[in-house]
Amino acid sequence: MLLAGAVAAAANPPQRAIDESHRGYVYYREYCAACHGVFADGLGPVVPALRSRPPDLSRLAAKYGRPLPKPALIE
Repeated sequence: MLLAGAVAAAANPPQRAIDESHRGYVYYREYCAACHGVFADGLGPVVPALRSRPPDLSRLAAKYGRPLPKPALIE
């Protein structure tokens, strides 16, 4: 019974998490992907016009995991 519940929870993640992730993706595509690239590899279409190449953000995911952890609040 416990295994069935875990499988059901994994198959149906909370709707809020999906919505937040989608909003972040839309935001990234609109404001970041031109420089950082769709795959966050630093190879966006405007790179030839820049003085230096944008960072490869996929390295952050390799180091910290996916999704990236939320930053701690500064008090």
